[in-house]
Amino acid sequence: MSFLVLLLAVWIEKFSALRHRVQHDAGWIRELNKLELSPRLVERPWLVLAVLVLFPVAVLACCWCARPRSLRSVGVAGAFAGGDLQPGAW
Repeated sequence: MSFLVLLLAVWIEKFSALRHRVQHDAGWIRELNKLELSPRLVERPWLVLAVLVLFPVAVLACCWCARPRSLRSVGVAGAFAGGDLQPGAW
């Protein structure tokens, strides 16, 4: 069954223009090109990776951790299985 779902996802990706309408990564590509051509960072590709990927992930993680514990969804299915949440509590 999971193979069919994967096959359907690949088929939809291949034959639809939805990704092109949704995915707007020109800003990221522009920043990547700018950082790769920077004389200070040309010898440090790991720093380019850190600036473009790890820094935004760290900011999102900090925002997620700053939320009150009652609003965090750590895994709704796991919480129901463990008995931590009651239906409708979130």
